[in-house]
Amino acid sequence: MSKFLLYSGVVFAAVGVMPAAPIACPTGAVPLATLVALPTTGADAGCQSQDKIFSDFVYTPLTGGTVASAITAVLVFEQPGSGTDIHGWDFTPTTGSWTTGFTLSFTISVAPGFPDVSIFASKDQIDSGLVPNGLVMSDIQTGVGTLVTNGTSTALETEQVMYSGVQSITTTSTADIPSGDTLLSFGQEWFEHTDAVPEPAPMFLVGAGLLGLRLFGLRRRRS
Repeated sequence: MSKFLLYSGVVFAAVGVMPAAPIACPTGAVPLATLVALPTTGADAGCQSQDKIFSDFVYTPLTGGTVASAITAVLVFEQPGSGTDIHGWDFTPTTGSWTTGFTLSFTISVAPGFPDVSIFASKDQIDSGLVPNGLVMSDIQTGVGTLVTNGTSTALETEQVMYSGVQSITTTSTADIPSGDTLLSFGQEWFEHTDAVPEPAPMFLVGAGLLGLRLFGLRRRRS
């Protein structure tokens, strides 16, 4: 008699091999090159954090620029409550700063099995170091808008956009860094909400998982 296994809401015949799925996203600091090297096709493409899948990482520096293995990526995941989660990444050169431009793109999607979850807002933040400078970061997010940050403010430059809930977004960020200017760090976050009312049984898990609202901000380096 066949045995069956329930996986992500679908029943599969148990044949000793789990269905293909993305690996868990690393929770500590990792080289951006690790994310770029993730599978880009098939059911195991990208990596998964809670109900989000990050995939198709592509990083292209200008000639002589900072390579992906010299950039640190840190996963962002917070649960401020009220059915809202925050997902994203912070990117920082391992040493020094970006002094030449680059393009970074990837996709964030709601994982299969979460039909009531949608993404409704995006936020970018840069630390450009000494200001004013000519740095411009343009982030085109398919279907929801473009976020532009620059090096004209002494504060950390932040931009956000809100929209109707979507299931997937591809972000393409292009840094234009004139000669003599810098970029110390770059962070991206997406906000989700869940429309479904939690079942009574797992309510204690929801309560236990609520964390303080993340104060979105990258630590400014001291010169």
